[in-house]
Amino acid sequence: MNLFTRYTRITNSAKLTDRYLTVQVKESSDPEKSSLGKIFVLVEITNPWYPNSQIGQSIINTLVQEYYKFDNNDSAANFEQALKKVNETLGQIAQKGETDWIGNINSILALIKENEIYLTSAGKAEAILYRNEKTNHIAENNSDTKQHPMKTFSNIISGELISGDKIVFTSPVMFDHLSPKELDDNVKLNHPYEAAQEITLFLKKDRSRSVNAIIIEAFDKDKIENTSLAQDEVVYLDQTNGLNSFMNSSKKFTDKLGPTIESIGKSFALGWDKIKTFIHKEVAPRTKTTWEKTKEISKKGYTHFTTKTAPQIKNAIKPIANKISDQFKRRESLPIEIDNKKPYSVHYYEEGGKKKSNFIKNLSNKFKFDSSKLSGFLPWLFDKKNRSVIYVLIAIILLIILIINIGNLKKVQNSKKQETEQSQLLDQSNSKFEEAKLAILYNDQTKAKNLLNEVITSATDIMKNQPKLADSAKELINKANVEFDKLTSTTRFNSPALITDTLNASSIFVINDIIFAPNSNSNNLQYLNTTDKVVKDKALLENENLTSFGFDNKDNYIYAQSDKDAIYKFNSADNNPEKITLAKGAWEKANSISMFLGSLYLLNSTDGQIYKHISGSAGFAAGTNYVDTSKVDIKNAVSMTIDGSVYILKSDNTIIKLSKSNLQDFNLKDIPTPNDKITKGKKVWTTSEINSLFVLDGNRILELDKTGKFLHQYAFSPDLQDITDFFIQSTEKIIWVLNDKKVYKVSY
Repeated sequence: MNLFTRYTRITNSAKLTDRYLTVQVKESSDPEKSSLGKIFVLVEITNPWYPNSQIGQSIINTLVQEYYKFDNNDSAANFEQALKKVNETLGQIAQKGETDWIGNINSILALIKENEIYLTSAGKAEAILYRNEKTNHIAENNSDTKQHPMKTFSNIISGELISGDKIVFTSPVMFDHLSPKELDDNVKLNHPYEAAQEITLFLKKDRSRSVNAIIIEAFDKDKIENTSLAQDEVVYLDQTNGLNSFMNSSKKFTDKLGPTIESIGKSFALGWDKIKTFIHKEVAPRTKTTWEKTKEISKKGYTHFTTKTAPQIKNAIKPIANKISDQFKRRESLPIEIDNKKPYSVHYYEEGGKKKSNFIKNLSNKFKFDSSKLSGFLPWLFDKKNRSVIYVLIAIILLIILIINIGNLKKVQNSKKQETEQSQLLDQSNSKFEEAKLAILYNDQTKAKNLLNEVITSATDIMKNQPKLADSAKELINKANVEFDKLTSTTRFNSPALITDTLNASSIFVINDIIFAPNSNSNNLQYLNTTDKVVKDKALLENENLTSFGFDNKDNYIYAQSDKDAIYKFNSADNNPEKITLAKGAWEKANSISMFLGSLYLLNSTDGQIYKHISGSAGFAAGTNYVDTSKVDIKNAVSMTIDGSVYILKSDNTIIKLSKSNLQDFNLKDIPTPNDKITKGKKVWTTSEINSLFVLDGNRILELDKTGKFLHQYAFSPDLQDITDFFIQSTEKIIWVLNDKKVYKVSY
């Protein structure tokens, strides 16, 4: 027999502080496995919510994951294997020292597949079957049994459902507020949703939120035409029913009134048929005769009017019309006075108040209220003959109030609905977080990372869209990041030290505790001591603006090119920049400058070339082409750094490595998923003294070895979305980052 189930959950939209309590329904996300049935779970751990929520959710996630991974239809065997895995997971949790849950768990885990049911229980949770007016308690009370973690769910009960069966899974506190008979009556006499509402009234009366339950009804699919198809409905103990309750009550009323209305409708239809017959036989013929006589009389009346009456009226009004015409002719002969007013008007915004007051005055004159009319209207209104008017006015006022209240109630309901949806989404995210931890436990790192990434994304949206849940969402993000960082070799800086927030710079360099912050397309240099953090300004050049910069890691000099194609170097704000001598030729335009072993390298991304200038006694020699452009394309390159080899970050977020102008093997590898690609590359940096290559990618800095293999990554707060430059002091293990006008400092 193919049975259909519908069910309603009684639960809370918010968490309880004194216990972990949930009731959930799960099914496979794979449509091809829909025939495997649904899993119903009720889990209560009577200890504070955290960390027991992790244990409770691990039970649910393990059961669902293990059961639906099977492709065969042997429900009993699959369910048993899934329960074994749940017990193993609980054993591993206990081995880690988390044992407070032992002896404090009340749970029902059940599978319903068509007419088959399999369930197991722990603690005092109740499973009750209602069949043919009889009540059967089908779950054993295991509270007296000493629980071993590996045998938490040890007994499986199985059976067959028949059409009309109702099942209740409930936490034990239910019977502190309802007697067994009250529960039985409500379940037997109502559909699941109505029963849940009635039960909730008892619980709300006692202000109890420590109860979760689910009411399930099974019936034959062949008899589904006249039955509501709603499956998963929820009644919340910590929310008012509001408009839903009103609509449900209205539905009940109309359902009861339906037969009466139908009877009245049939009587009316029968009476209407008799009326139609009477009209056709009696009224219609007489009406036709009357109409013919009316047309005849009207025709005679029209003839009399046009021949006799109309001429008499015309003769009577002719003298009056002539007098009016003479008056108009006299007015036309009068001299015309020309008004000097302009045929247009100008509105001066500064006179807005005056103009507005005139407009209001004119408007008030138009609608000036005549109190004498009110004095006549009120006695008329309260006259006994006009009482019906008062009743109509009162009815209209009440109707308006009702409409406004319903509108406001609807807004509140929608707001509450949105909050509930977001709360459910947060619960789902918490479930995914626990599932991720379970994947970590089973060493499935790829799955764990994907789940944690989903959790962070979802919780971030919740934090933005639902302020009431922002703290909970942020807490979840932080927990997910901790686990994510362990899997992805990430050091996360959620609160980097702010050094200053007043810089207008494109680059930063740090020399002897002084931050230098030059700005491209300007001759201005900002600098500050990292101790007193006082920002100072200095004009570096006269009539020249700086366009690009570089740094000599060995001698601690900043190199800068001006818009007049001169190159300068400086390492102090006290002295003027030193102009670099070029023995021959001219400096090429550069968007990145590097110094290595006395040679200057100028990257020109427009030409797709690096120009190398070797230093000599007379100054720097003319530039030579370092790149064979027929083999290597570095047009639109973003950044360059040199340690003997040349590393170039391209605009397509790839990195190439050159040594003595020859292309070298360099491949990015082992960057952890899901962010295993460089997508917003801005700068690449290294020195000959270190073994790492650092790449700025969005708001993270990747650390690679010099073959491209991933070593570590440093992630900054989501608030830092505009990092444009960084500077690393490798000996001191300090990273400085420039984000908008702010400089931050972190140790790594």
